[in-house]
Amino acid sequence: MTSAGIMYSTSTTINSSDNPSGSSSAGSTRPVGAYIASDGFWDSITDERVNEFYLLRGGPSYIIAVVSIYLYFVLSLGPRLMAKRAEPFKLNKLLLLYNMGMTLANLWLFIQGLLVSNYGLDTWGCGKFGGDIRQSPRRGIYLGYLFFLTKLIELLDTVFFVLRKKKEQVTFLHVFHHSIVPIFCWIGIKLAPGGPNGFFPLVNSFIHVIMYSYYALTTFGPRVQPYLWWKKYLTRLQMIQFVLVMINATKTFMSQDCKFPLLFSYLQAAVACAFLVLFAMFYRDAYYKKQSRIAAGKKRQLDAKDANCAALKEEEVTCNKMQPTANGLLEQASCGQSVRRTNGIAKVATNIKTV
Repeated sequence: MTSAGIMYSTSTTINSSDNPSGSSSAGSTRPVGAYIASDGFWDSITDERVNEFYLLRGGPSYIIAVVSIYLYFVLSLGPRLMAKRAEPFKLNKLLLLYNMGMTLANLWLFIQGLLVSNYGLDTWGCGKFGGDIRQSPRRGIYLGYLFFLTKLIELLDTVFFVLRKKKEQVTFLHVFHHSIVPIFCWIGIKLAPGGPNGFFPLVNSFIHVIMYSYYALTTFGPRVQPYLWWKKYLTRLQMIQFVLVMINATKTFMSQDCKFPLLFSYLQAAVACAFLVLFAMFYRDAYYKKQSRIAAGKKRQLDAKDANCAALKEEEVTCNKMQPTANGLLEQASCGQSVRRTNGIAKVATNIKTV
C-alpha cells in the first residue's frame, strides 16, 4: 500500500510535479481540496490490488452518487410518486426471488470467507499476518469486493418498501444503516483490504443469511406468521455482531506489534458503537415498549370489566332491597329486567303485567 507522502494544511497548494495526472503546466499550483477530490489522490493511497475492480478506481464520486440517488428516491421522489397511486405494488413473487437470491449470495460469501480466512481466525485481532494488509490473499480481497457489491444491491430493500407503501418500515435506522454501510465498505476495501477488515464482512454475511431467510418466509403471507416468532432474536444477533466488531477493533489497536492502520481500528469501533446504540433503541421501542403498551391496554380492559361488574352487582343489590308494595313491586320488576338485559339475558319479566 502506497502513501501520498504529502502533509496538508488549509493554505497548502500542490505543485504540478506532485500532481499524478501531470496535466498542469510547470510552476502552476493546485488547491489541496481539488487535489483530494481528484482520482489521482485516491489512486495514490489505494492498495493497488483493488484498482482492477469497478467502482473502486479513483475517488468516491461514484459511491456518493449512488447513495445520493438512493436517498433522493426513498425520501422524496418515491413517496411522491406512490402518493399518486391508489394501490401499492404487489411484489410478493419478486420479493421471494430477491430474498432467496440474497440468502444464497450471503451464504456463499460466508462459506468462502471461512475457507480463505482459516475459519475467521486470520481476521480476529491482528490475525495471521500481524495486521499487515499487504499480505492479505488476493481471493480474500475479491470476496471483500463482492461483499461491497451486495451492500449496493441491498439498497433495493428500501426501494421495495416505498413501492409497497410500507412507510412505517422506512425508519431513520433503516435508511441510515443502508446509506452508511456501503460507504464504509468502499473505504475499507479500497484503502485497507483484508486483515481485521475482513471480520465484519464474514460475520455480517452470516447474519444476512438468517435475515433474508426471514424476509423470504414473510412473502408467504399470514399462514407462516405463527412460525416467525424469532424475529426479535434476529435483532439480538445483529447487536451481538456489533459487540464482536468492537471487541475485534479493540484487540487490534491495543496490540503493540499490529501493523494494521490504527485509523481503521478506531473507525470500526466508532461505527459499531453507533450502530449498537441505534439497534438497541430500536429493540427497546419495538419489543419492550410495545409489550408494555399491550399490557397496559389489557389492564384497562380488565379494569373496565371489573367496574362494569361492580356496577351491575350494586344495581342488583339495590333491586333486591326494594319494598314489596304495589308500586315497589313494579319498580323492582323494572329494575330486575334492566339488570338482566345488562348481563345479556334476553328474558322479559312477566310479573309487571300482574301488577
